[in-house]
Order: sequence, then structure tokens, then C-alpha cells
Amino acid sequence: EDIERIREVFQKVKEEKLLTSWDIETNTLRPDLLGAKMIIFSISHKERQGVSFPVDHKDHTWTEEEREEILQLIHEYVGNKETYKVGQNIGFDIRFLMRAYGMTEFFNNLDIKVAYYLTTSQDKAKSFTLSTLAY
Repeated sequence: EDIERIREVFQKVKEEKLLTSWDIETNTLRPDLLGAKMIIFSISHKERQGVSFPVDHKDHTWTEEEREEILQLIHEYVGNKETYKVGQNIGFDIRFLMRAYGMTEFFNNLDIKVAYYLTTSQDKAKSFTLSTLAY
């Protein structure tokens, strides 16, 4: 819940060009709806270690400047051409950020759900949940 810590995390990833995993939690599956928000942003750069922080969570309010800075840091992170990012069903997260927040640049964001489909099974009857893919 500290803006300085959020800055440090994104700076470390950028400087060290770390492979990271990221995810968002939202208040709706429909980013086109009025009031669609990213509640939590999570990022991990090390096994069994990650950072989650509120973005537009009702129980945590940033100043408007801090909130804008956080959104800018996220946009720079997902748009960074020098780092690789992975996520499960990251296509949804990207579409959400595009529609709800107007983010436009996404580079080297790899979806493990798509990778599983392309490399392991195209059987649509199979589950593509994170726990299934991890197993």
C-alpha cells in the first residue's frame, strides 16, 4: 500500500529485464461497462514471491496523482519491448486494460492458456484453468 514500493517493483523489473508473470482482478468481466475497474494488479518475478496492490479498490484510495502514476507504470510495464511477461488468459487482461483504461501498447505478453492450446491440446472439452495448466 505504498507508492514507493510499487515504483521499486516496476523499476527492478525494467532494469534487470526480468521474466515476470502478471494478473489483474476486476470488478466485472465486461470492460466496456461504465464503472469497470481493475481492483488489484499482481506481479511476480520470482518463484513463490509476488506483489499485489490495489488500483481502484473501494477500501484503498490513492491520491489522483498516485493513481495516475500507477496506471502509467502498468502501461509502461505491459508495453515494454525488452521484457517478457506471462499470464494465464492474459488476453482478457489486455482487452480489459485497453477498453477500461485506454492502454494501447502490449509487447511480449505471452498467454500460457494459448501456449497450452497450441502445444498440448486443442480439445475444447478440456479445462484451461490455471490449476489444470499447472498440473
